[in-house]
Amino acid sequence: MVSEMVGNYLGVMYQLKLAETRLRLLSEDAALAESGMWRVRLQDLMTERPELARVLIDLTRETAARMP
Repeated sequence: MVSEMVGNYLGVMYQLKLAETRLRLLSEDAALAESGMWRVRLQDLMTERPELARVLIDLTRETAARMP
């Protein structure tokens, strides 16, 4: 599951942010705003922890494959 992967590789805070995103997407039309926030988060993470680049690519692919 993506949430578990995020928690394992990126940490609990990112896992919580993912859960918040899911809730917002269920209750409002926030896809554009959420994608922008995640873009910034992931860019910051890649700057801070470049060794996670492969993990982020895999998570991004997994997430994209699950989207309608």
